[in-house]
Amino acid sequence: MSIQQKLVALISATSLSVIAVGTLAIYSINLITDRFTTVISEQTPILQSTQHALLAIDNATSNLDSALLVDESEDPKLIEIFETEFDKYIFEFDMYLNAIALGSESEEFKALNSGHTYNLWIENKLDKELTLAPHKDESKEILEEIGPFIESFTLNSHKAIALKKEIMKLKSKGEESGASKLTSDFRLSITKTREDKRLIINAAEEYIQKEAEEIKESIEEQESLSKTIYSIVIGLVIFNIAAVLIFGIYFVRKLIVLPIQNLTQMAIDISIGKLDSKIDPKILESKDEIGKLAQAFDRTVISLKLAMKEQSKNQEKA
Repeated sequence: MSIQQKLVALISATSLSVIAVGTLAIYSINLITDRFTTVISEQTPILQSTQHALLAIDNATSNLDSALLVDESEDPKLIEIFETEFDKYIFEFDMYLNAIALGSESEEFKALNSGHTYNLWIENKLDKELTLAPHKDESKEILEEIGPFIESFTLNSHKAIALKKEIMKLKSKGEESGASKLTSDFRLSITKTREDKRLIINAAEEYIQKEAEEIKESIEEQESLSKTIYSIVIGLVIFNIAAVLIFGIYFVRKLIVLPIQNLTQMAIDISIGKLDSKIDPKILESKDEIGKLAQAFDRTVISLKLAMKEQSKNQEKA
């Protein structure tokens, strides 16, 4: 193999090592990106659904307040309209809550309320916007705690609305004393609904905080992984550069520098008449250009020795 071929092989090996390190770096970046994308794609729908749920409970409360503030001079049917809207938003809240807990595509979620919950999910095109996986047990427990609170909130709200209707009915008949007797129960129901809502909001905020902590932990894990991979890639790059320099210097010295030094010394010896100098056998056995040059030097030395012997014999005859 010629020196050129050996150098090409060395450069090729170096290039392959650089390509390998580059490939590792690209793979590492893709790995980090994929894992971060997975975290975001899992957590974003959960947070969005939680926000929708809180909005639903706010809308339900708003309609409840509107129903309870209907004046005697207004149409009593307004109360029923607000009550219907209240029930609608409570159902939406329950829908989002169960989608988060059970997973939006789980069979358990699809079967809730004889399929009515999932039908509403489809009608709102949420199946195209949000895909929720079944939730972790620890966070699921927090969601399940909200269930009794929402049941109590709904029950006390309907009780307050019913009392409001009855009070308006009694007042329309002029039965002020009967209306006054129901007022204390009416106010108690309102107090209970406010307390229930507070418990619902607290539980929801606890859940959001839990999710935020999980997202923070996931991001910290990604950052830690990024730093680790970055350190490994940098280490490999440094190692690769050092290895290329060391092996490059070693092979250039072995293939070119040392043989040329040997032949240079041979040329110096020949110039001063020392024809007994020997060329390294390994250099003579080499099949590259240096080997051919060494063989030429060796033949030259042999030719000089023969010429000198011939000259010596001629001088002796004379």
